[in-house]
Amino acid sequence: SAITDMQAYMDMLNPDVADGSQNSKEHPAHLPPPPTFPPPPPPSNSSHIPPPPPAFPPPKPPEEQVSAEYLKVKRNLRRVDNDVVKKE
Repeated sequence: SAITDMQAYMDMLNPDVADGSQNSKEHPAHLPPPPTFPPPPPPSNSSHIPPPPPAFPPPKPPEEQVSAEYLKVKRNLRRVDNDVVKKE
């Protein structure tokens, strides 16, 4: 009983056997044609960087002038030795 139940389950999982046609390999199902994709672009030079897309603005160059706030904050920074941190 358990074996027949298992065989029925296996037949249900395998549609070729479930149809009762053992010659299903001789008559393959009609599959749709494979999709047609455009050919891949030719490989580009690794040293040549492509330009950014026109939708994005070009990046701004870094500012050369240092602000007064930056200098004030930098002066208030203090160096922390790693030896002091390791002892704690």
